[in-house]
Amino acid sequence: MTRMRFAAAAAIVLAGATAAVAEMIRLHVSKAQPAFDQRTAEPVVAITLTPEGARAFGRFTAARVGETIHLRVGGKVMSSPRIMEPIVGGALQISGLDSVAAAQDLAVKIREGAATVEVEGSDK
Repeated sequence: MTRMRFAAAAAIVLAGATAAVAEMIRLHVSKAQPAFDQRTAEPVVAITLTPEGARAFGRFTAARVGETIHLRVGGKVMSSPRIMEPIVGGALQISGLDSVAAAQDLAVKIREGAATVEVEGSDK
């Protein structure tokens, strides 16, 4: 399964599920490009959020420390990381892709808005 790692246009939709109410917020991507993971040298998609998107994502993750979230791109679950601490800074990385071509294709889809990126909270 593809993994997502977080570090320091298209829309990103965040959905936080609680027992009673699901929260949806929209974030904006300022950049999505293919890259290589510095530790593993595997192909990744590096995503940079706008300042507004970074603040919203930071609030979203701050409210979900200890929870697992699901990252979907174009409806397909790409990653299910557990939030260990608030993620601020507006940068994230999608890893675990099969090839450089897959990273390039995914980056183009995100950049052009052909694939929405959704993040959903799943448990407490």
